[in-house]
Amino acid sequence: MENLDKITSTIEGYEVKNLRYKLPDNVIVGQVKCPIIGNPNLHNGFVVCVWHRNGALLPKYGGDKRKDLYLKMK
Repeated sequence: MENLDKITSTIEGYEVKNLRYKLPDNVIVGQVKCPIIGNPNLHNGFVVCVWHRNGALLPKYGGDKRKDLYLKMK
């Protein structure tokens, strides 16, 4: 998947980093600075998340309950 380096935030404006596409699983893996579950003293508040190719979270990471963590796809 191309242009992952251009995705810098979620739809709510939370910062994302280290995005990479995993072809065998057809998902995007990366880190997001989550104000709810992120601990500011641990990795600066960044937590690992996994998204579908369209930017929606996988159910294990919040799915429909955490629409604020959906990626802002260009």
